[in-house]
Amino acid sequence: MERFKGKVAVVTGSTRRIGKGIAKRFAQEGADVVINGSSSPEAVQKVVAEIEADGGSAIGVQADVSKLEDVNRIFDKTLEVFGTVDIMVNNAGLVNTGAHFLDTKESDWDRILGVNLKGVLSCTYRAATIMRDQGHGGVIINISSVGAPRGHFNNAVYDCTKGAIESFTRSTSLDLARYGIRVNCIGPGGITDMDEKDEPPEIPWLPIPRAGTPDDIAGMAAFLASEDASYITGQVFYVDGGMLAQLNTPRWRRRDERRGAGRDR
Repeated sequence: MERFKGKVAVVTGSTRRIGKGIAKRFAQEGADVVINGSSSPEAVQKVVAEIEADGGSAIGVQADVSKLEDVNRIFDKTLEVFGTVDIMVNNAGLVNTGAHFLDTKESDWDRILGVNLKGVLSCTYRAATIMRDQGHGGVIINISSVGAPRGHFNNAVYDCTKGAIESFTRSTSLDLARYGIRVNCIGPGGITDMDEKDEPPEIPWLPIPRAGTPDDIAGMAAFLASEDASYITGQVFYVDGGMLAQLNTPRWRRRDERRGAGRDR
């Protein structure tokens, strides 16, 4: 299936975990993909090489999305190579930042807000401007967390950025609909950071009793970017194995949370 042949997808934070899974899914379905990471050019190029080895098309741009000049570099390079942007996935984020709120400092707030929130605003602004000016519409997908509607222990600043992203999704969906741009959000929960060849571990207390995988999130992203979702905008979809549907969680799980246990998002 090549639903996205001829489309260009930018996926921030795509050198590992959820972002990598989304980027590889779009490449498998025919999109030209822009890989982004902030850690090193080697990490970025490694994913590009994996996609190309599978027959896909990709370029890589090392950039820190909390810096506007870096964001502009991502899109300048995308336009130089591919000429447009059709799909924007705002995945880059600092995850499980883990500290009691009263133990955090202004520098912590600035860093988390810069990557998790300012990065989403900056990338959305640039991507949507390109989509509007080229007149072909587009899709923007933001990655939130189950920590937006509920909350994690010791992650107050992280969770507030994810709540803001969900609000931003709704507001921008209204502003951008006139240009044919759809904006939606995915809230992952219980996603494991595992090798692609492994089976996901069991999580007995979840209604679907296993950890989620990056492929689970990638499947939702691909749906939201496809024509099957052409009448969907301004929505948040939780991919969490039923986590948020439960009124209570087992006492042993709450003890684990107090000890800081948890998985991606």
